[in-house]
Amino acid sequence: MNKDIKDVHLKYLPILYQIVIVAGLCGIFYLIYYHIFPAVRQVVKFLLPIFAPFIIGWVISALIEPLVNYTEKIFKLKRGWAVFICLTAIFALLVTVLAVGISKLTAELIGFSKIFPKYTNDITSYFTGLLYNIKDLYRVINVSPQLIEGLSGNISSLLGSLTNILTDTANALLVFLTNFVPNFLLILIISILASFFISRDKEVIEYLAAKILPASIFEMYVAISEDMVKAIIGYLRAILILMSITALQTIIGLYILGVEYALTMALIVGVMDILPILGPGTVFVPWIIYEIIKGELFMALGLGIIYVFIIVVRQLLEPKIVAENIGLHPFATLIAIYVGLKLFGFIGVILGPIFLVVAKAVVRGSILSKWF
Repeated sequence: MNKDIKDVHLKYLPILYQIVIVAGLCGIFYLIYYHIFPAVRQVVKFLLPIFAPFIIGWVISALIEPLVNYTEKIFKLKRGWAVFICLTAIFALLVTVLAVGISKLTAELIGFSKIFPKYTNDITSYFTGLLYNIKDLYRVINVSPQLIEGLSGNISSLLGSLTNILTDTANALLVFLTNFVPNFLLILIISILASFFISRDKEVIEYLAAKILPASIFEMYVAISEDMVKAIIGYLRAILILMSITALQTIIGLYILGVEYALTMALIVGVMDILPILGPGTVFVPWIIYEIIKGELFMALGLGIIYVFIIVVRQLLEPKIVAENIGLHPFATLIAIYVGLKLFGFIGVILGPIFLVVAKAVVRGSILSKWF
């Protein structure tokens, strides 16, 4: 009897263990997803605006470090002057490029807003003509002219509503920018000052950290900091390279096709390139459909060739660029983007992979083994 009970225990004990493990994992997942993640999200949302200028300043100081060292060495300058000259030159160039780009973009947006009603009228005329041209179908289903006029009116109303929505969106965007610019300028100024002091006093900061922190923790801090800086900079570099390549291909192709607002559309396509799954197709697919509706088959074909070319080039270059800059597998990046999107919203598309490369930097090189 006891032997039978023991055999039963031995038979079902592994199953019981598996059930307990699965239940425990489910409980942990529930706890993390519904309690820990929301708490982390709230903490990050609270702390990020406070520390954002200093984080940006730290990243800027890391980015300009090679240039500062080169300037300091070649021109025999003190580090403070080298940092000042590098920051001044970089931001002067950045402001110049932004000023020219924004002025050009504003001019194109104003021109585009003036001709947008023409696009809606073209679409309305197309659908109205399409309804009137299907005469055989009218005879079969006995469609009255009044119904056709009603459908045409509905299409016009729909497009008019779309125009109003776009106008309201543009006005809301203008109000947002009006409120955003002062805060952005404040953050930018503080970030520049922070980057100056961090870069100028880099050796002092490292010396104080070495004095305050225990040796093992300081070594770990240095290792993690170096890996994190390389990983984050590499990720941002990969994004900018891919977006720039897409925008450059787009603007060249649109100029060849004679598109009037090539720069605006190229910038929009470049920004859309950062979106997972959607990408440049967010712009090109509706645009191609619209050109087909208008009967501009040559333009539609040209846009299709540009779109296909962008996709092919991206598929060929993306693995190499990502591998060279951050070394993350695309599947891991996709998971990071999705988790970041769920936790932090749209900004999580950027934060997710950054957190992933930070985690990779922490575990790389057996850094955690020093703790366990």
